[in-house]
Amino acid sequence: MCPKTSADRRRSGKEEILAFLPLLFQSADVGKLTGAPHLFLNRARKRGDIKCIVKGYYINTWKAKITGKNPSIEQIACFVRRPSYISCEWALSAHNVIDQVPTVCTVITLVSSVGRRNRIDLEGTGIEYSKIKERLFWGYEFANNAYMALPEKAILDTIYLRQKLPVSDEINWEFVDRGKLRNFLVSYPQAVRSYLQNLDVGPMRDNY
Repeated sequence: MCPKTSADRRRSGKEEILAFLPLLFQSADVGKLTGAPHLFLNRARKRGDIKCIVKGYYINTWKAKITGKNPSIEQIACFVRRPSYISCEWALSAHNVIDQVPTVCTVITLVSSVGRRNRIDLEGTGIEYSKIKERLFWGYEFANNAYMALPEKAILDTIYLRQKLPVSDEINWEFVDRGKLRNFLVSYPQAVRSYLQNLDVGPMRDNY
């Protein structure tokens, strides 16, 4: 057997690190595996073994190819900003409450930031982060490696953040639990309650 060359050893070491790293990782994770994390990240990115989402956050594309598993937009969105959950139009679409397929994934978070730090553009899809008060940070479930708002919570978050339901006349109300919506509504400001009272759509005509 021929002895390994230095290139073979580097390749082997590189693959060991990539195999150990999860599909989504931070630069700090690399620092635990090698004494030269910045050099490793730069080389891995040039080779196409990893993809930078935002500064310090990466997709392990090498492992994705090996395993055949690619992280979802929802998974990436919740990984970059924690704690967080998917809501508004994206969650409504996921629950079949609206038929439209949004191009922006709205993520609710407790962390405030401004400017470009609030948005990520990833392969034609936008990820936007919106801060919400801690007392309203609930009403979500963990599914498919991401936290997703329940349909009733997504409706209320949309009204709370947008001051309206952009597609109120196209909502499939059969996928909404009216009792749960009423219970959730108690925690929201009067403006949200008033909007629902004035929404002249089938199941929303009851007094809230």
